[in-house]
Amino acid sequence: MNRPLQLVTGLIAVGALALACVELANLMDTGTCASGGPYVSANPCPEGTAARILLLTGALVVYVIALLASGQGLFLYGLLFVALSAMFIRGGITDDDFAPVGYGVGGLFALMGLVPMVLAIRGWFSGDDSAARSRASGIVGFAQVAMAPAPAVVTMPSRPPADNLAKLQQLGDLHARGVLTDAEFTTEKAKILRGD
Repeated sequence: MNRPLQLVTGLIAVGALALACVELANLMDTGTCASGGPYVSANPCPEGTAARILLLTGALVVYVIALLASGQGLFLYGLLFVALSAMFIRGGITDDDFAPVGYGVGGLFALMGLVPMVLAIRGWFSGDDSAARSRASGIVGFAQVAMAPAPAVVTMPSRPPADNLAKLQQLGDLHARGVLTDAEFTTEKAKILRGD
């Protein structure tokens, strides 16, 4: 991705995160509320609460898209947790009942955010563009690995028949002498164990 486009997507991400933080702070100030339905709530939701929830959700969706598109996934991932940390600590400062949760979760989120941000920033100044790119796109790489299909599991019978054992020994000998590649050896071994 070229630098100007990377800068634009980064700015979009930061703007979306700022909007999400403002809306989250407003919702945290509102607290628990309920509106609608046949029951009367002790704490009805103020006007515009539904719009605030939609804005928060939309801002987070835009942030994630910009995070993936920017090529700076590791840094922006860390920035998200640092911002969430600030919101929880703010909640702990403004509400004494929420303080233990706010400080605890805020501290944990700060660690979860600062470590990837430091790694990404270190990659920017390492002088090695390939290392910087691999660190910056770490989240995308992690997501690709996490979504990759699981390798096939070969189940072995409890005790292979005698003729299969001889075939496996012959196959191992061919592999050890270099007649079979690793891939050919693995394929043929699986066939024998399946009884093909």
